[in-house]
Amino acid sequence: MAHPDHSSLSVSHCQACRGVLPCGFCFAQNKGGLDSLSCYKNAAEILPTHLLQALQRYAAGQQIYVPRPTERLQWGERSGARAALAARNDEIRRRRREGASVDQLMDEYHLGYDSIRKILQAKYR
Repeated sequence: MAHPDHSSLSVSHCQACRGVLPCGFCFAQNKGGLDSLSCYKNAAEILPTHLLQALQRYAAGQQIYVPRPTERLQWGERSGARAALAARNDEIRRRRREGASVDQLMDEYHLGYDSIRKILQAKYR
């Protein structure tokens, strides 16, 4: 595949990278399209000299992706939704122990019968 002409790309230049964009061929190969590319940073501006030199031995002149650390949060941990649902489910189980009927819990928490039953039967009580 030949490199497309750079002038055929209609993109607005990013202020962070001062208008320096990868070649059009790289854009054409990006499955996510232009919007999914982030501006790159010059390694010489952000890395210590010894690390830059080590990186140059392996990938001089190439664009590389540096992934975030492998620490992955579970669903809802960053937003607090996971903790909120756990607190709600604990409250549902507490209210049931105190004598509330499943129908009352359904009405109060706007959940269906099956959802209430799953919460009440959960192993992590």
